[in-house]
Amino acid sequence: MDSKEQVKKLQKELTQTRALLSNTVDTLQEERLLASTTKNRVVGGYYMMSRQAEKNLRALQGKNPAASLVFSVLREPIFICSNSRPASRRA
Repeated sequence: MDSKEQVKKLQKELTQTRALLSNTVDTLQEERLLASTTKNRVVGGYYMMSRQAEKNLRALQGKNPAASLVFSVLREPIFICSNSRPASRRA
């Protein structure tokens, strides 16, 4: 009888542990999804530029001199929430 009670107790603990593990996995997946959707989001509503986008803009800048102005205008909002100061802003 004592061993049957131990088995039931262990089965109950195993069930609770599995439920906790399942809940943890679900929570982690939700956090990953949230992190992926807000990955490039910064305070103020601006999106930080990806490295590939920055490379593409630099290539455009090299091919077209007027593109340097476009590049700087596009890039300035990115620095709003950082400690960096673009050259066109007053210190």
